[in-house]
Amino acid sequence: LERKRHHHERMAEQYEKEGAFPEKTRQRNLADFNATKSIVVVRVIASDGATSFNESYLGDSVFGNGVDDANVVSQMKACSYDKLIFQKAPDKVGLDNRTTVIGVDDATNNTTTVAANTTNSANDTRTEIVKLANGVVTITLPTTSIAQGDATMRNEITRRLNSVFNVRHPRQLADFAMYCLPENTMSGIAYAYMNSWLSVYSDRWCTYLSIQMHEFGHSLNFGHSNEEGISYQDESGYMGFSYPND
Repeated sequence: LERKRHHHERMAEQYEKEGAFPEKTRQRNLADFNATKSIVVVRVIASDGATSFNESYLGDSVFGNGVDDANVVSQMKACSYDKLIFQKAPDKVGLDNRTTVIGVDDATNNTTTVAANTTNSANDTRTEIVKLANGVVTITLPTTSIAQGDATMRNEITRRLNSVFNVRHPRQLADFAMYCLPENTMSGIAYAYMNSWLSVYSDRWCTYLSIQMHEFGHSLNFGHSNEEGISYQDESGYMGFSYPND
């Protein structure tokens, strides 16, 4: 836990420098807590790796689905006294026109090849049906690698979502998006921007309730929970340091 606390603190310092956590400003407008908001969870397949969990598991960890009793939906509902209700993004079907590098396994739960045309001996151009279903979607990034890091992958996911579903911004799919990156894409465990639609997670941390709630807290404009001036020191709520269990 101590290692994770320090790891998360280092990430917080980094993103504070980038302006993601403007906690030094005394006046912050919290999000509307008497509302119904939607979430889309994004599973990622990069050129050299993928999110470890399938769509069903990711969906259960966020929405419960009668499988996971403690989840983002249940805890947000409880913490807001039934005023802030999270729900799944509406189902949507899109088309992904892309070039796939031969040899990369891009099999997903909700993609179906509808056309293919071999362009050369190394690559295969195909059009696939991509389904956003039950609040989760798998996005394939055949030319983006883990080594390129989370900033590059994050931007490519956004671009791909817009292209596949013919939208200008992922917020046309849902109020909030969770990007679940393959392991080792980022140096930290997760981050989110204050009062923003996006939170980003390192692989398995996308399934841990403590970190999910912590990052959604930032999205709702909450800062870190401090005690005696030490960030994360207050462990009585989700805005302290995070841990890998419910």
